[in-house]
Amino acid sequence: MVDEVLKSIREFGRKIIRHWYSVTVGVVGGILGIVNAVFAATAEPRTVPLSIPLWLWLPLLAAGLLVAMFWAFHDVRKERDSAREERDSARSEMSRWSDKLRGALRVTGVSGEPRTGTNGTVDVELTLGLRNDSEWPVRSKFELVYIDIAGKPADKGPLGSQETVIAPNKSTTYGYLTVRGLPSGWHEGEGCFKLTVQYGNTRAPLQYRASWEYKLRFSSRSGKLNVDANPKRPVEVEDL
Repeated sequence: MVDEVLKSIREFGRKIIRHWYSVTVGVVGGILGIVNAVFAATAEPRTVPLSIPLWLWLPLLAAGLLVAMFWAFHDVRKERDSAREERDSARSEMSRWSDKLRGALRVTGVSGEPRTGTNGTVDVELTLGLRNDSEWPVRSKFELVYIDIAGKPADKGPLGSQETVIAPNKSTTYGYLTVRGLPSGWHEGEGCFKLTVQYGNTRAPLQYRASWEYKLRFSSRSGKLNVDANPKRPVEVEDL
């Protein structure tokens, strides 16, 4: 408590000294008045060649101190207002940044590549794509990745809970998730895709959680596996 008071006194003193000209006028007037009063009281005979009346030097001293204190307050007010403007500007920028980042991620699709599995079965390697539609890099982490074909779930492969950074206005792909043991000759069918991702700015903790759910339709066209992904519900975004 005492340290804080002393700190305030030192700061106040520095503010006053910055406006020394106001203090000087009052102090000089006050000193002259005091000298005049002392000299008048001790002089023999009681006469003063230079007479400065009390009503002049005392208000002069008080006015100088008041003006200096006013300017000190004025400086503090300007610093406060400047700090408020900087704070409000930072909040406005953060709000704009947050609104855009909230809807930054978008699923660009799912692709599949059939492979020959064991005992004549078919394995399908799946790749999913995400895009960052914002002007800032986004750090993302998979919370849930689920894909199945005809009720057979894919393994997570190397995805797991890896954390990646997606550059501004760029897309990236993730894989491979593999559905194994589909019947021999398989080339079409239906499936399900669920994805939950935590994401946020690269310089802050992850802020949002987005969840997607799609119905997948697999078909073979010109010897290539085509995957149509139709949303089962709108994307859900929540704050962490």
